[in-house]
Amino acid sequence: MTKQKKTCTSCQKEKAVSQFNKDWRGKFGVVSKCKSCQLEYLRQYRKTPKGREVDAAWNASPAAKELKRAYRESEHGKATNAALKRQHRKEGRYVEEKRAYDAVYYAVKTGVLVRPDVCSRCGASGKKIQAHHADYAKPLEVEWLCRVCHVQIHADPPQ
Repeated sequence: MTKQKKTCTSCQKEKAVSQFNKDWRGKFGVVSKCKSCQLEYLRQYRKTPKGREVDAAWNASPAAKELKRAYRESEHGKATNAALKRQHRKEGRYVEEKRAYDAVYYAVKTGVLVRPDVCSRCGASGKKIQAHHADYAKPLEVEWLCRVCHVQIHADPPQ
């Protein structure tokens, strides 16, 4: 038995019929665009005013609300929700560290700080150099370290 193949009307590639979404009206019972092209088309469409309007209307519908409720009550939905809650609790504990990290990221991106090519402790080069904060209240006062030195500093108890 040979597998049926179909050519995507968007990317013009011949793919297995399993790579297309089902639609009883189409040839072989599938749509004309492959799943990856259809997904990209929908992403672009949702960025348009009409696409946002359609999404908002769907999200307000009783059918969408029922689907979301059913997902929240499913095992997968419960696990996802629990993971998100853990992540939010963790983020709340590290607000000052995150603020300092973001400040350094922005300063490097805008040229206020320049990331060196060598570690200030061991002199290692060719590795990504990281910013270490001795005091998170002073976010732009950093020591530039390689990953090994940075991990070592955080592993050693403060003196």
